[in-house]
Formats: sequence, structure tokens, C-alpha cells
Amino acid sequence: SHFGSSLFGRLDRGSWFQDSSCPQLFLQTATSGLDLPTAMAPPMTMLMVDPEDTLAFSRPAQTASPASRVLKLTNVHSGNVAFKVKTTAPKAYLVRPSLGTLRQGGSTEVQIILQPSAMDDSTSSHRFLVQAVAVEQETVTREDWGKFPSTSIQELRLAVKLEDQDMDGSRQAPENSASGAARTGGAGGAGGKSDLKG
Repeated sequence: SHFGSSLFGRLDRGSWFQDSSCPQLFLQTATSGLDLPTAMAPPMTMLMVDPEDTLAFSRPAQTASPASRVLKLTNVHSGNVAFKVKTTAPKAYLVRPSLGTLRQGGSTEVQIILQPSAMDDSTSSHRFLVQAVAVEQETVTREDWGKFPSTSIQELRLAVKLEDQDMDGSRQAPENSASGAARTGGAGGAGGKSDLKG
């Protein structure tokens, strides 16, 4: 992994993005934490992920407006693939869809919306995790994800970067970049672990 498995040694399993009464919103629901071994998960080969390393958000001109980014997932496997998107900062983002299933050759665009209240210096410490697993069925529930062996789940980690816009609309990366945060520990903390929720 680009960021090292130690940053994601602690994964919280359960429904961190759950449909509310409004189908466009996903709310956090508490679940118990689960310590998993820090051994690296299988590399991502079943899905083509775009972007593949960093989600770059542009700070909107109006501070009260959210920033959005599209994460495109394409199934390059020979069969159905279930996917799940997790984040270390579930209260900071709306993610739709946060999980689903893709047929062979199918693709989907995951819309990730960064809330205005979360646009600060800590944004560059946020992380996303894309998980994928080969399945036979076309419908996979959150409960099903809890039954998959960890050795069968492929993972890809993405950093987050918040960029400022110049007057002409071009993006300028801040000095405190996501890559710098990753090298200095980022969301991993002193214990080398991070809470990934999704």
C-alpha cells in the first residue's frame, strides 16, 4: 500500500453510512470497533479506481458551499464484484453509493461530498478505503460484508487533499499536502492505527 497498512490497522466494521428517510443522505451509526491484524490486504486488481491515490477537493468560493468529488469504480474482474467505500471521517462526508455490486465490465460513479464544516487544516489527514470482493450474487448487504473472509477482500487506500482556487478558478495545492500528512503519521496517530468507518 502507498500509505502503509499500519494507518489502517484498526477497522470498524458495520453500518457507518446508512440510508435515512432522505435517500440522498447517509448518516453515521455507531458500531463496535474491531482490531484486525496489520498484515497487508490483497492489492486491488478486481476494480479500476479513478483517481487511484488521492481525492483532491477544490475549496469553493463560497465558504458555505460543500465540495464534491467523483470516484469512478470499474469492474475489471471476470465476474461480479461487490464494493464498499469507507472513510476515517464519516461525519465530514456524504457518500453515495457507499456500497454496491458491479457486473463484469460495469462501472459506477461514487459521489463524495465534503461538508463545509469539515474544510480545515485537518482535512488532509482524512483517508478513504475502497474494498472489493468477488461474489456470485448481484445484491450484497452490509451484513454480508461481515461474513467475507478478510483474505478475500482487496483494498485500495486514498488520501485527501483540499486545494484553494485562485481568482481564475485554477486549483492551488496547500503547503500541508495529503502526502506530507501521510509521511508524518496523518490519521494514524501515535499508535499507528486509524478508525476507518464505512
